[in-house]
Amino acid sequence: MKILWIGIMGWLATATAAGINTQNFKAAGNIQYFTTENALLSSFGGSSKLGSPDRRLYLGLHYDFINNPLTVVQTDNNQILDVLIDHIQTTELGMGFMIGNSFSIHAMVPFHFTRFPSGTTNTSLGDITVRGKFYLLPKNRRFGMAIIPEFTVPTGSTRNFVSDGSFQPGIHFAIENDFEPFKLAFNIGYRNAQNATYSTIDYRNRIIAKAAGSLPIVDWLNLNIEYQTAIRVPFDFSQSPSEFYLGGVSQIGKSFYLSTGATIGSFQEDASGNYGFFVGLEWTPFDPHEGEEIKTEALAPPVQKTKFVFKNKRIVIPKSIHFEFDSPALTPSGRSIVRQLAGFLKKNDAHFKKIIIEGHTDSAGKDAYNLVLSKQRAATVRRHLIYYGIEESRLQSEGYGESRPKYPWGSAKDQRGLNRRVEFIVID
Repeated sequence: MKILWIGIMGWLATATAAGINTQNFKAAGNIQYFTTENALLSSFGGSSKLGSPDRRLYLGLHYDFINNPLTVVQTDNNQILDVLIDHIQTTELGMGFMIGNSFSIHAMVPFHFTRFPSGTTNTSLGDITVRGKFYLLPKNRRFGMAIIPEFTVPTGSTRNFVSDGSFQPGIHFAIENDFEPFKLAFNIGYRNAQNATYSTIDYRNRIIAKAAGSLPIVDWLNLNIEYQTAIRVPFDFSQSPSEFYLGGVSQIGKSFYLSTGATIGSFQEDASGNYGFFVGLEWTPFDPHEGEEIKTEALAPPVQKTKFVFKNKRIVIPKSIHFEFDSPALTPSGRSIVRQLAGFLKKNDAHFKKIIIEGHTDSAGKDAYNLVLSKQRAATVRRHLIYYGIEESRLQSEGYGESRPKYPWGSAKDQRGLNRRVEFIVID
């Protein structure tokens, strides 16, 4: 007979009742995924549907529960003979912030509640993890790569089975691609824990692999599915756990995000109790000006008051809304027009209840790139209007790239860039 450790959030590995670290669930330092690390800056504080790609600060509070994380198993038939821990509940505090335009740092502090079959519940601090992230392609909004070093300090209790007493260094590599509308991310890395050995268990060296997909259902809700595994080196299937996550991330107001879901770590008979659930609340401050070149705003010439006209179910703007070159960021004059438009919409809210913001580009550049840029620019205008007080429910953004020119390609007006535009279509 041997003891199998079924770790927190469904991790499964050969072990004994010694202090093996059973707290493997660590929330990701972004609002896009549950445990998978992002590689696009737009996933740090938002996605193509959720939030803003320019947020610089992240705070999170997460709760997770795992049933029967430590059991005794008969090796010849894999039947569970005894339950050594009834369940473990964890509350984790997380914080992350951007330093410059290509580096972020994160810290995670867990608190555990270990309940034994006797009815005793022990409370203890868990292992604290500090993680850095170097974004290798910070300006690319479609494809990203990142290098993620991490270090875990053994501040947890081995007696309560939430730490193995090891200092744990690790290094990870992340890639992410935005396929519009869904995103995919992959992580591969290495983690070392020198004290994670006992009897037949050898968990000192592990390769960590993760995969995640995020699909927007509506503007305020994303559906997520994630998979992760820890492969023991040298390989041993019984000590190479895996788990699945399924849940959603929803936006609440301008700055809060709620993540909920469930997990299962194994379909093996001896892991029948291996399930859990989690819930998290994240906060990232809303500021649509973050990341934009606004220091020249004071030097920009004043923009005259813009007169808006409603014609043929469109809000016509005499002057174009300008963006920075090859960027979704508004220029100072562009922000001024959007701010004036917000005032116009507030005064006429009874007449303009639902508006589609359309982004269009000219024919310069590749079709696929122009399509993405037009969507990002329309989303930027939408975020600014929300920031200036327009209800989110009234606004929808779409991008069409170069597929709907207002003037023929090659014409004088096209050459003056007049096909690069944002239009406002009133549908209600």
